[in-house]
Amino acid sequence: MKKYTMFLTLSLLLLFATACNDQMDESPTEEGEDMLESTTNDVQDDVVEDETVIDEEATDDTTEARDDDQYMRKKLQEVNFQEIEIELDYADGKEFEAEIDYHETKPVEAKVENELNNELLTGKEAFDFIFDRISEIDFSSDRSNTDIINDIIKVFDLPEDYVKIEIEIEYDDGTEREIKERK
Repeated sequence: MKKYTMFLTLSLLLLFATACNDQMDESPTEEGEDMLESTTNDVQDDVVEDETVIDEEATDDTTEARDDDQYMRKKLQEVNFQEIEIELDYADGKEFEAEIDYHETKPVEAKVENELNNELLTGKEAFDFIFDRISEIDFSSDRSNTDIINDIIKVFDLPEDYVKIEIEIEYDDGTEREIKERK
């Protein structure tokens, strides 16, 4: 009988231990699944928020680019030209380039590459840099090339020891003027 009682006690203990073990296995799994679902939802919410931020940034960039283009187009109406390109080469191999490109169907582009001062400007910043300096220069056909070159050197505060200078201007009426000089 002792053996029978011992066997029954061991069986009950084993049954109880198995039941407890099953309950422990299920509980963390359910909590883990809940935690996994919560984490997954949080990640999905973050992704949606990140996409919204990206979309808002893209919209802001597009709006800013459109505003900059309208600003540059309006400013170009104040002068008698649509495009200008200025290039100076120096003996040490350094260059200065400034240009405003007008397009009927594309945004206005502006760029300044000043290797003398290690400057690179683009967009509205470059446009303002160029426009503020050349808007007062008289580019009319009755002015001499030398006078225009001297004005360019002065307004951009460039050294006069250039090797070559080229200036191309496209006027509102579609005519063009090219000024080239080598020293």
